[in-house]
Amino acid sequence: MTPQPTEPEETSEARVVRLAWEARALEEAERSFEEEGGIPIEEVVAWVASWDTPAELPPPEPRKDEAWARIVADRHTE
Repeated sequence: MTPQPTEPEETSEARVVRLAWEARALEEAERSFEEEGGIPIEEVVAWVASWDTPAELPPPEPRKDEAWARIVADRHTE
């Protein structure tokens, strides 16, 4: 069996940069979710499954529905 390649070790400076980038990306995702709403995973799965078929679906749009409201409310009570 061929051994798996190993990733080079991350330097402490690279880790700080990566973690800062990840924190900014999460903040942006949370802001977007609260402002624009979300897309149910079932709709995303159906959309992706339709790619390259004669019945390709348009991309689903974010929306603020009851599930979204519960998630946002729960996040604000933590």
